[in-house]
Amino acid sequence: MGTSPHIILIDIDYQIPSDTTSILQNAGYAVSVVKNGTEAMAKMRAMAADMILTPYRLPDMNGDQLCQKIRTATDMDPIAVVMFAPREGSPLEHAQLLAAGADGYIPFPLDQEDFVLRIRSILKVGKLQSSPENANEDYREMLETTPLPYQSLNANGCLVQVNRAWLTTLGYEHEKEVLDRPFSDFLPSGEAKLFPQRFQHFKQSGQLCCVQFEMRKKDGSIIRVSFDGRIARDTNGEFIRTHCIFQEIKARQHLQEHALFEPKPLQASFWKTLAGSVFFFMTGVTLLALMFAPISSREWQISLALIGLIMVVAVVGSFYFVRKMLAIIEYYHNEVDQREHSLKLISENLESQVKQRTQELTQSERRYRTYVSSSPLAILVTDATGRFVDVNPTACSLLGYSQDEFLHMAVPDILDPDHKQRCREGLNTLMHHSRLSDEYVFLHKKGTKIPVSMEGVTLENDSYLFFCQDISQRNAMQEKLRHTEKLRLEESMKMQKLESVGTLAGGIAHDFNNILMGIFGNIELAKHSLPSAHPSRDFLHKAERSLDRAVHLSKQLLTFSKGGEPIKETTGLADLLKDVARFDLSGSPVKPMFTIDPDLWDASVDKGQIQQVFSNLTINAKQAMPDGGNLYFRLENRVLAADEIPSLAPGKYIRITVKDEGTGIPSRHLSRIFDPYFSTKQTGSGLGLATVYAIISKHKGHIAVETEPDKGTAFTIHLPASTRNAAEQAHPPSLQDITPTGQGRILIMDDEELIRGVMKEMLSTLGYDVDTASDGQKALYLYRQAMEARTPYDAVIMDLTIPGGMGGKEAISHLLDMDPEARAIVSSGFVADSTMSQAKQYGFKAVISKPYTLKTLHSVLSKVIAA
Repeated sequence: MGTSPHIILIDIDYQIPSDTTSILQNAGYAVSVVKNGTEAMAKMRAMAADMILTPYRLPDMNGDQLCQKIRTATDMDPIAVVMFAPREGSPLEHAQLLAAGADGYIPFPLDQEDFVLRIRSILKVGKLQSSPENANEDYREMLETTPLPYQSLNANGCLVQVNRAWLTTLGYEHEKEVLDRPFSDFLPSGEAKLFPQRFQHFKQSGQLCCVQFEMRKKDGSIIRVSFDGRIARDTNGEFIRTHCIFQEIKARQHLQEHALFEPKPLQASFWKTLAGSVFFFMTGVTLLALMFAPISSREWQISLALIGLIMVVAVVGSFYFVRKMLAIIEYYHNEVDQREHSLKLISENLESQVKQRTQELTQSERRYRTYVSSSPLAILVTDATGRFVDVNPTACSLLGYSQDEFLHMAVPDILDPDHKQRCREGLNTLMHHSRLSDEYVFLHKKGTKIPVSMEGVTLENDSYLFFCQDISQRNAMQEKLRHTEKLRLEESMKMQKLESVGTLAGGIAHDFNNILMGIFGNIELAKHSLPSAHPSRDFLHKAERSLDRAVHLSKQLLTFSKGGEPIKETTGLADLLKDVARFDLSGSPVKPMFTIDPDLWDASVDKGQIQQVFSNLTINAKQAMPDGGNLYFRLENRVLAADEIPSLAPGKYIRITVKDEGTGIPSRHLSRIFDPYFSTKQTGSGLGLATVYAIISKHKGHIAVETEPDKGTAFTIHLPASTRNAAEQAHPPSLQDITPTGQGRILIMDDEELIRGVMKEMLSTLGYDVDTASDGQKALYLYRQAMEARTPYDAVIMDLTIPGGMGGKEAISHLLDMDPEARAIVSSGFVADSTMSQAKQYGFKAVISKPYTLKTLHSVLSKVIAA
């Protein structure tokens, strides 16, 4: 792939910047340092070098003498000579360095980026001039690829050559659309009439400079352009053809606004685009003109001077400076007698340089290596049969082959077998349409598959140029996004299933719990009316336990219902988990093992629902280990980053892990274990894990499962940590602090006569004076009467919803308007309503969910009245 360019630096401490060597080495150049011109000549004879960097004045000779020795030496390869010059020096002073024989100059103090770019540009000029036998082809290729439009006219004013930029600017696609047509065809009518006269003047004067006129594009639109050009003549001075370039005025004005009137230090991006293109294009045109048409001695000197100064100007990168230099050349031309010596030196030295490089430098392989080798894309060139004729270092790095190995291979050798046929079809498309854009899979030398995006174009010499980019990371990112989207979709489908169950659960919850309330209340009243030794109490106790299972099932169904948040409070999860686990595992051969962070954060949860989660997971694990074992519980603090768990926002979480040593869950069931009514147990309801999933989701948490056959299953839960501390919350008085017998007047509002009767009996048993109402309007009427009679109610228990009437949700606002100190308790069998989870915001003092026991009713009433 070629070695690094070698630069010999004549370093005199008092003239050369101290960091010059390190700058060059960091830019990838090999540097040899010598102290004078004699040592430099010896070093050049000893080893090949590409450039010598030197001050003009040396201890043993000056710059003119050094250049003369180098140019006349026959025992060493040609080398570019570049001299250091003060940055504040005038353009004419800098031109004198070129007259001394230098290929270029470097202003100092150094600008590192400017310095490196100047070095590269001078080396590139040498490469482009290094192969005389291919020069014509090189410059034609340069014309074709330059961003400036180029055209050539014959003696009749017809187009004989245009480049791609010309076609693009005027809106054409193929040369055949424009070649052999008069140039006046591409001008507006007014300009077309003036063209014959102007063309005749051009042929007589031999050159154009910044001539502005209008041109007509293929679609009929008009653009204003600025033309520069010259005439190519034969040895007899007869006209051969024109060489012209032009630029749209709007593009030039934009350049002037940003480059001429606000001069700034040279930037790398500017050099690599506009300035670089102008430099190579102008140099190429000048040399083409010289090759096509031998000219007089004086014109030869002027043209060579123009080449040299344009090389200087192109490094600086400013059209403004180009015009200034052209003005200086014109000045020299008009006053040639006064400045004959300077122009003669410039022309002689430049002519000597061109001739020496034309004779001695013959290899053309390096003409574009700098551009290709530095590309981040893999670049591959093949012949018409698909065999590789050139590749860049990126391609070698991508596929693991050396350049020599590539040159013995063809395109099919690097393709994955599954992509060979499709690639053949793509190459066929490339042959017929001159362009290919597709994705394939390459094979690395070691066999690794590498997905690539490939762009291909057809070259003029029946070869193909491919640009390839490794898209492994892009594909991996897309796969990650697809996986994340799949997880989100699965989560959404699960929630839809749960919501469908929730619709059913919400519809039956109110009636179901009202029925349970009637049964519970009457059983408790029956137990209360019998002596403690009565045999019927045992039957009533068994009935009560059976009803507990019905209540548990009801709560599981209600977990799925839509609407409303859990009734949360800040609590510590450690004690909650320990109490549930020890209770559910008591009497079993399964032993709980706890690992809990000492500074575990609190969580804001519905204690009843989270107890249900812990209980369901504990019971499942116990059933998975009928012969006993250890059940591991771990609670730890975690801070999640964004997208660490796709469904969770970043922040603080408590991670709960429940891991058993059971038989594991078959992999075929994993996708369904959280579905409602799915169970692998004959006696299971299929609601246990579905309930867990629904509760965790409503707490804005996440649950995941991992299982391994015969080794066990682990459930991992993430719950948001609370911003409050459980110790900050006010705790209600314990049951031991409540008076066993109630006192006061209670108003009950419920649409079910059975409920009203049961509650009245229960409260009367506790010692309360009770009135009942069937809806909100009647309750408000009774409350007002009691206030007017100065026998107010101590508390009101209101059913949340009453079909066809005013329920507690509506009545509470009227009640508080009547008595801001009213103590109202909301009661419902449908706990998912937002009023139940946000009761205090509506004005209720407490919540009591149906069905409830006599003990629960007594506890809630006592706390409300005592408050």
